[in-house]
Amino acid sequence: MSLSSALHSAVTGLTAVARQAGAVSSNVANSTNENYGRREVELAARAVGKNVGGVRVLGEVRMVDAGLLADRRAADAQLGAAAVTAQALEWIDTALGLPGEPGALASHVADLEAALTEAASRPDAQIRLDAVVRSAGDLAGGIGRVAGEVQGLRAEADRQIGLGVERLNDTLARIEQVNRAILREVTAGRQPNGLYDERQKLVDEIADLVPLRQMERPLGQIALYTDTGAILLDGTAARIGFSAFGGPIGPETTLAGGALSGLTLNGIPISTGPGGPLGGGALSAQFALRDGTLPEVQGGLDALARDLITRFETAADALPPAERPDLAIFIDGSPPVPATDAGLAQRLTLAPALLAGESWRLRDGLDAIVQGPPGDARNLALLAGALEARTAPPTGGFSGTPRDVSGLAAELQGRIGGARITAEGQLSFARGQNTALRDAQARDGVNTDDEMQKLLLIERAYAANARVIQAVDEMLRELTRI
Repeated sequence: MSLSSALHSAVTGLTAVARQAGAVSSNVANSTNENYGRREVELAARAVGKNVGGVRVLGEVRMVDAGLLADRRAADAQLGAAAVTAQALEWIDTALGLPGEPGALASHVADLEAALTEAASRPDAQIRLDAVVRSAGDLAGGIGRVAGEVQGLRAEADRQIGLGVERLNDTLARIEQVNRAILREVTAGRQPNGLYDERQKLVDEIADLVPLRQMERPLGQIALYTDTGAILLDGTAARIGFSAFGGPIGPETTLAGGALSGLTLNGIPISTGPGGPLGGGALSAQFALRDGTLPEVQGGLDALARDLITRFETAADALPPAERPDLAIFIDGSPPVPATDAGLAQRLTLAPALLAGESWRLRDGLDAIVQGPPGDARNLALLAGALEARTAPPTGGFSGTPRDVSGLAAELQGRIGGARITAEGQLSFARGQNTALRDAQARDGVNTDDEMQKLLLIERAYAANARVIQAVDEMLRELTRI
């Protein structure tokens, strides 16, 4: 090898190790950045004719496991959906309260049962009659309060859908812009690794909303699809349409009725269910809450309210018609036209006479003109019997087994509690899976120990190439001296 060839090889070696040192420093500096793709310098022998004349740098390669990244993004969507469902069911279960706790729905039923039993034992005691009215009012108010919580959660789900769609549209537009910037860089012969990192970060920002599949395109471009094949980005970004309701949502506001908005993809209406084009993430989970889970809970509360009204309206049906007192202590406070039970839980209230403080009518009948004998407990016994009677439950998802009011309240709470346990189990699994995949990504990312070892090798290579240059310099000096 000639001195000039040796000198040239050493210079190219110094250039290569300088690029490697720069890659190592970038890796170490971004070791805690989860969207950063580890850099490795790709080298090849430089051929000069038939001989090797040093080393050349092919470029910096961004090391990312595409399969692992896709699995982690799918886990992000699963975790987002599970978190939405579990949180909503936790709120509803908390609003219902645990049996025995003050303010719980089951506790209100138990308090009314106890108050009616005590009043029947001393029908002349005004304080006991007042306790019945107070307990009945608490029960009606408790059912209405939970129903109000349900409608509030529906409104919040609608608002979150609007925010999610806005975030999805904005982020897709930004990814499109980064794609164009990458195209310019690649066309100019540069490697835009920093832009690749930024694009990965943007895609990860919406991975919880919709399950995403990334497809590579020429010149560093990507396309984004959902699991069901809907195109979100391929050259240009798709546009998702949604209009938030913007007001208080009631039991009558439904997607089918047109009051609540669905989704459009590039102007075309699409299904909002789990199997729809955007199903599987937090976005579809919010729709499932707004249009499925929460209306079902509302239906159960409305059915419980209807059961309370009906069982007291018919409490005296066993008596001859002429002797039947009016014992309908619960009524529909503002029945809609046409009549419907939708929202009955929030309209449930006490009969006007009881609201006016005439608790003696519990003993003598709501239609009584004057007070009867203070020791007559027959009507109070009928009220207590109606509350404890096992009747076929109304609609609203209840089983067909005859139940008393306590049984209906327990079934409703058990149904929601069971759904909450299931949702929390799914959330725990999704969180564990997501954590495991993120840990795997971290292990595949920057390892500072490995980078320090590389730096030692780079240092040795630098010293070796520098020593070659020094030896060539000494030889040239000796030759010129001769």
